[in-house]
Amino acid sequence: MPQYGRRNDVSKLHIKGGGQGSANRGGPYNASRWRKRRRHHLMAHPLCEICEAEGRAVVADIVHHRQDHHGNVEVFWFGALQSLCREHHEKLHGRNHKVQIGIDGLPIKQEAPNAIDVEDFRSKRSR
Repeated sequence: MPQYGRRNDVSKLHIKGGGQGSANRGGPYNASRWRKRRRHHLMAHPLCEICEAEGRAVVADIVHHRQDHHGNVEVFWFGALQSLCREHHEKLHGRNHKVQIGIDGLPIKQEAPNAIDVEDFRSKRSR
């Protein structure tokens, strides 16, 4: 079986990966090559970049691809990365909302959560 990054057909790249042992789904995020790259990036950049821009020192636990790779092997392995805390990573992907439950047990209708504007963050960072 070919290693990730060595095959030409990117359509078979599982975008999520994850899991270990019998729960291993394979995929590039569970490849030892990615885990090594992630570990080295976090050693070089241990703080969340967005928190740093806000003047806070928060330890990063997620390595995020600056450019969405959409299964593109070259972008996945060689694209730019950034260190983020979980809170900012979830906001970046628009997954930062909590569903409130009413007394009747049904979810309360809420406004859509605000995702972080990546371009706005980059422009603030380059100043």
